[in-house]
Amino acid sequence: MVMDFVKMLCRNYNNADCSRQETVKEFYGQKHIKSLTKHLTFLSKMRQEYSDMNRAEISIWECCEILNTIVDDSDPDLDEPQIQHALQSADSRRHQKGLP
Repeated sequence: MVMDFVKMLCRNYNNADCSRQETVKEFYGQKHIKSLTKHLTFLSKMRQEYSDMNRAEISIWECCEILNTIVDDSDPDLDEPQIQHALQSADSRRHQKGLP
């Protein structure tokens, strides 16, 4: 009974009899294309900016030290430095590959 009421209230644009189906489909299609175009433009700009790889030459360890300066608010383990996480991840991956 409740589900019938919910179905009655919800719009069903998949229904061929719905006069707004094409309008809604076109609207969301245009929004999708605009969003995709925006993302591709950004990606192209970033690829052009960073593809020459002339930013810096640093060692892996220097990279890890830079990583230590980044605060990841989504990380529940903020007491541990980022470099510790990097080392744990690398060690775990090494064991997964069966390396000494």
